[in-house]
Amino acid sequence: MRALRPFHLLVLCLLVWQTGIAGAAPAPRISLKTYYEDWDLGTGSLSETSTFLAATFHRGRATRLDLQVGHVSADLENGGDLSGLTNLRSRVSHRLNDRLAVRIGLSLPTGKTGHSGDEREVLRQLSDRLLGFRGYRLGEGMDFEFGTAYSAPAGPVTIGGGIGYHYKGEYELLEDDDQYSPGSQLLATLGFDMGNDIWTYRISYVRALYGTDKLSDVELFRVGPRNDLRGTVEYRAGRWTTHGSLQYIQHGNDKLRVVDGLIEENENSNRAEFYISSNTEFMLTRRVWLRATIGGRVFSESENGLASARRFDLGAGSRIRLSRTYWLQVGGRYSHAELDVSGEASQDLNGLMASLGIEVRL
Repeated sequence: MRALRPFHLLVLCLLVWQTGIAGAAPAPRISLKTYYEDWDLGTGSLSETSTFLAATFHRGRATRLDLQVGHVSADLENGGDLSGLTNLRSRVSHRLNDRLAVRIGLSLPTGKTGHSGDEREVLRQLSDRLLGFRGYRLGEGMDFEFGTAYSAPAGPVTIGGGIGYHYKGEYELLEDDDQYSPGSQLLATLGFDMGNDIWTYRISYVRALYGTDKLSDVELFRVGPRNDLRGTVEYRAGRWTTHGSLQYIQHGNDKLRVVDGLIEENENSNRAEFYISSNTEFMLTRRVWLRATIGGRVFSESENGLASARRFDLGAGSRIRLSRTYWLQVGGRYSHAELDVSGEASQDLNGLMASLGIEVRL
């Protein structure tokens, strides 16, 4: 008999882990999704093809394991290209009881690092929050995260809170360069939920603090504290499901090394981001769901002249149940953005995105 390949052995072990506890558990899910996105930046185009393989396994109803790895290929017109794997990210979530849950995550350094000069410019463009590319992160160091959350009912409202810590390991960011050590992250959350069979309302707040980035143990940069406030509402009736979301993010002052130690700079002073989105899904038949989405985002101007920007999104998609095991997902989106540069005419950016995915429910 032919020996098991490593991938087959991994799947076999996960399936054994899945059935390790007697009793019904949600079925394992494995998905493969590909996104193609192209933006006209005015001075040239930036395109990206990203593919993500994800899997979810359960052990009983209390424990869940999530895995994800991806491949990203990007091309910046007149500016180079970039291609490589992302890190393999895993997370185990366990509910200790009806109110308390914990999670542990590990990111293995399987992705591409040691980028050349041209690749660095592509990475910089991919990480632009206005464009919002999915594959803006490739290889990094070995990361570890831990978090815990607690929730309890208070009349018609469920109140929850949590805290999390994310340690980021060092890695070679640029080719033939010293080791880069990103700062760790500390997150605190607070949330409120309420609703019924038709309406659901949620409000959440996240406070994020960041450590100092270092290059060969020399302090270089520290991301400022971030406040994130989000409200969502969901409506379900018959064949219709509608979901709306509002989000406000406020960035504190970053710190940048100039000569002697870290000094405060107005890199993101008073810079805020505002997001709004809505999507509606309609069950056309027992096998086909149609979806329409609309959204926008606004970036305020910072005190040191970072440009303000606006973006509008319009999209559509569909979910198709091919069988009890296989599901197909297709989608597309058009985006238009305007970038205001101080003292210059606004710059128009246009983007298109297409996606295709298949999900297997074992």
